[in-house]
Amino acid sequence: MNFGGYLTFSSTSSFTLATANSAKNWNGTLEYSTDKSTWTVWDGTTTLSSSGNKLYLRGIGNTRITLFAYCNWILTGSNISCTGNIENLLDYQTVARGEHPIMDNSCYNSLF
Repeated sequence: MNFGGYLTFSSTSSFTLATANSAKNWNGTLEYSTDKSTWTVWDGTTTLSSSGNKLYLRGIGNTRITLFAYCNWILTGSNISCTGNIENLLDYQTVARGEHPIMDNSCYNSLF
């Protein structure tokens, strides 16, 4: 099951997502959406805000998302849940074909 080709963050209230070092730590592309139809490239330098208490992320051509512990993602808010296949952050198109994306060692190192 690919859970729609994206990772879903949701909460009972508004929340934000940022990288701890305000940088792009992945080696491909990450896109985000608040409505599942308009997708915008995220460069890691900005803080993403939920809309309707939801935020969707998907990747293309990534083999890693983080490099080291200082590259972790920071979720600010309360009661935030994450659902979906985390491999969608690497390459959602590969996951949609029922395959597994190529992963570097420790590709999600200290993500949360």
